[in-house]
Amino acid sequence: MRKKKLLVVGDFRPKSGLTEYIFETFTRLDDKFIIDVIRYGGKDDLNHKLKTLSWGNYKVTSVHDSIFKHLIDWIHVLKMCKKEQYDVVHFNYSSSWNFFPVILTKLILRTKIVIHSHSSYYSNTTNSKLKLNILNILNSLGRIIFNYSADGKIATSKKAADWMFGKNKDVEIITNGIDLGKYNYSTKTRFNIRESMGIELDTVVLGFVGALRKLKNPHYLIDVFEEYKKINNNSILLIAGDGPMRAELEKRIEKNKSLSNAVIFMGVINNVADVLQAMDYFVFPSQNEGYGLVLAEAEAAGLHVITTNKIPDAVIIRELTRVVPLEKGAKYWAEIINSDIDYERKSEFKHMSDSGFDIMDSVEKLQSVYRRINNENKS
Repeated sequence: MRKKKLLVVGDFRPKSGLTEYIFETFTRLDDKFIIDVIRYGGKDDLNHKLKTLSWGNYKVTSVHDSIFKHLIDWIHVLKMCKKEQYDVVHFNYSSSWNFFPVILTKLILRTKIVIHSHSSYYSNTTNSKLKLNILNILNSLGRIIFNYSADGKIATSKKAADWMFGKNKDVEIITNGIDLGKYNYSTKTRFNIRESMGIELDTVVLGFVGALRKLKNPHYLIDVFEEYKKINNNSILLIAGDGPMRAELEKRIEKNKSLSNAVIFMGVINNVADVLQAMDYFVFPSQNEGYGLVLAEAEAAGLHVITTNKIPDAVIIRELTRVVPLEKGAKYWAEIINSDIDYERKSEFKHMSDSGFDIMDSVEKLQSVYRRINNENKS
């Protein structure tokens, strides 16, 4: 039987949530698939990993660097791809404003197209009203084009579906699954990570994992920790991630004597699952999320979580996560954490699996979309 050829479109930036999803999910597809990728994020850091996976690798200039070069690259790459006769091209997007690659793919490759929404707002925000208005117009036009062009429409949540395709559209909701065994709570790992970082066992560790940019609301995160430290001085904050706001956040911490030795900026890390074990409470004050995979990872690690009401219900395990509006204020958030900090940490493997978070469930649902759009039966 001929193997199916799949062309996966994504940003492929180090530690991008979208990129992590692609690697975690597409490496688990069955061996009937040959996978190639188109990278639109403008970074080459992951070329070695792609080579190790034997995935074909095409690059287009980031649209943020040059719109003209971005489109020319797309035309050039798609013409090269034409001879490969792909069965499916799978676009992983955060919004619909950059719809030209979908049009070009439809015209040049003339194959099945899957469009997959991973967010419920723009991945990069702007303070310019003019730019935002232009984005909104393009995004609305993109919704129409995506609905017309897609043979399969997928979203990580209903919120992400409404954002990318509009309301009441025929969209398959497939949650981003997790390797539950990898994140399962381990007292041994907790002890080892704390010991390696010099953190005492009785110190309360609040934690955050994510990009340090406006949408993730990192200043509010620090506000919450500052209030919590007034309640419990024997506490620290771990921040795993990097981004454009890191320098200003570090400067803020340096100027605050009560926080200067209590906030640890870890940067981008490769052992998120292990570091989550060392934490006691996960703080996630994001202003908007299409899914919030890292929140689910924290839940899988047995952590209790506090987050905003801007997170899709699909990722919330009510027994583990407290949903509190940002408007309640940092002091109120700190009080909620303090009232809940003495919970009994335990394995949530079965709970998470029963709630549909197993990555293999997500993989099978994705493969069923490919079968459906190609009129195939499961074999």
